[in-house]
Amino acid sequence: MSGSGEVPGNIPPRYRVEKELGRGGMGSVVAAFDTTIRRNVAIKIAPAPQAGDVEQQKAFQRFRREAQLAGGLKHPNIVGIHDFGEDSKAAWMVMEIVEGGSLRDLLNRSEAFSIPETVRLMVQVLDGLAFCHDQGIVHCDIKPANIMLTESSTEGEVKLADFGIARRITDHAADAEATRVFSSDSHLDEDRIGTPAYMAPEQFAGGALTGQTDIWAAGVLLYQLLTRENPFKGDPDAIEAQVLNSEPIPPSKLSVLATPAFDALIRQALSKRPQDRFTDARSFAAKLLEATRARRVEPLPSPKSAAAPAAVAATASKGWIKYAAAGGVVAGGLVLFLVLSGGPAPITPPPSQPALVLAPQPPPPRSDPTAPAGGLIVAPNQPPRFEPSPPLPVPPATAPQPQLSRVDPVPAIPPAREPAMVLTPRSEPVRPEPVPAPSGTPSLLLIPAAPAVIPAPPPPDPALRERAMDTALRSIMEQERCGVLDATRVGERVTMSGFIHQRDVPGLSASLTAAGMTPRFTADVFDAPYCGVLSAIRPALATGDALPRLAARSRDLRSGERLTLDLAMPDWAPTVSLWFVMHDGQALRLLEDLRLRPGERRMMNESAPNFPWLIGEPFGHELVLLIASEGQLFDRSRPQEESTETLASALRIAAQRARDQGRRLVMRAIMVETRP
Repeated sequence: MSGSGEVPGNIPPRYRVEKELGRGGMGSVVAAFDTTIRRNVAIKIAPAPQAGDVEQQKAFQRFRREAQLAGGLKHPNIVGIHDFGEDSKAAWMVMEIVEGGSLRDLLNRSEAFSIPETVRLMVQVLDGLAFCHDQGIVHCDIKPANIMLTESSTEGEVKLADFGIARRITDHAADAEATRVFSSDSHLDEDRIGTPAYMAPEQFAGGALTGQTDIWAAGVLLYQLLTRENPFKGDPDAIEAQVLNSEPIPPSKLSVLATPAFDALIRQALSKRPQDRFTDARSFAAKLLEATRARRVEPLPSPKSAAAPAAVAATASKGWIKYAAAGGVVAGGLVLFLVLSGGPAPITPPPSQPALVLAPQPPPPRSDPTAPAGGLIVAPNQPPRFEPSPPLPVPPATAPQPQLSRVDPVPAIPPAREPAMVLTPRSEPVRPEPVPAPSGTPSLLLIPAAPAVIPAPPPPDPALRERAMDTALRSIMEQERCGVLDATRVGERVTMSGFIHQRDVPGLSASLTAAGMTPRFTADVFDAPYCGVLSAIRPALATGDALPRLAARSRDLRSGERLTLDLAMPDWAPTVSLWFVMHDGQALRLLEDLRLRPGERRMMNESAPNFPWLIGEPFGHELVLLIASEGQLFDRSRPQEESTETLASALRIAAQRARDQGRRLVMRAIMVETRP
């Protein structure tokens, strides 16, 4: 089929098929070019089921369901569905083409994932799932094969795909099949739904499917990215038994990258009861970002010489020991020095020398637990006396050496009781002969003072945090992008409505996340040549509740339907013009220089009886542009149809002239979607 241009099935001739991308039991996927909209697409083709073949009929019904459910999901992390059709021979679905392959492809190539890369991919997966759940849809089959990437590397953007077994949350009671069909690549009877290694307990048990079902699968996916292993392994029966009855090995036991914070995260995501998992995908993403801030004690490199451990042991038995209260010198605790056998003054290690941590030995048992361990004893009405302390044990030469670890240079909260002992390695000093103490003179033991209690910082002022997020959001929204957006913030959650070019979505999402906010996109995401026109009108663009206002009675229009617009004018008498800007690069003038009264409201669906605004080709995301000016905007009438580049240039010149003359000028833009 490659290069033949042949159109399979009943696909309209506007789609020029270029090559086959893949083939499976359900049908095939081809790459094509939409000659009307002039964009690359992927087309999924499913042959009509044979009469009496129940399994083919079920599969064909799932194909329809995918088009119905995914067709209404417009989100930057979900593969877009553009068109659908069927006849007696086949059904076809036109989709956004994603050329980077799947996450499974990266895993099969043994691609290494750093923690930042893992977190970035998972946050996008969870963002797409959160949008699905907001629309009442459960994906039911989250796994690496269904996570597409815009680039064949860890830098690609995530696109959730394959909604063939997705369900509406309310569908479960009415659809007995909902929990009993495995996908075709599970190699099981077609009597269950999902892929075993990623299925939640309720999918095995036939329970209700909710957003927590997808959260379980996302937890399995995170485990796999962290450890390169599946938490549940074996044949389907073995996997089912593990999912229902056992807990997986904590990821920190399998990967040096995973901290205990990730263990807690996985434990909650993979809770057996749905109500014990994260309440929603956004909560999962927020906890994932918190887990990345947990620090891990990393082992030091292996010593260069085999004699190094022995030298450390010798130093421990002879040298000076520094009692560092609550995290040692880094934490700024009290440091006291204990002289063992009358050695010289302690040697301070240079700043670049790593410290070695040695856990203190427990004190020897005492017959009287109420008696002090030794040192200065003061009793009421008695002179002070000294009690000798038991000698510190010297580890034998064959004793196991303490584990050496590098301590991250971060302040630590002091422990409640035992101070740590910090041992500084150094060369053996030349020591003078010790002077023997007089017979019967007790030794002096300095007992370290109680560690200083560092008070916890006060909680952040909620009012200050709110103001900071408001300031950050205003700054982000002021940045120029190709689109028209409104932002609504409730706490940390920001909902973006309007429309935006797909190239600007990742950067906007990253800016909001970096500012401590969780973005949710309800905006239309388009890929069309509107950026020049939007840039030209931006200085005069009205947003929010400002007048004038422009609204379409329906934003989803079919071929032959009439475009109907509601207009609300400002409190001054405007001259109004309207344009219909199409994704094929052409702009159609609907209305020119119509004079309206201050505050007037009007419904319009034609310029004149012989010019009704009926929808026809090309189909896609189209821009409707309203211009309200004080007086006529252009010197002469504009053409009935012109290119978007010509219109953008004319708008810039006319808007600058109106500003120079001090005339009022306000513009509005909305987006509608047209379909065959």
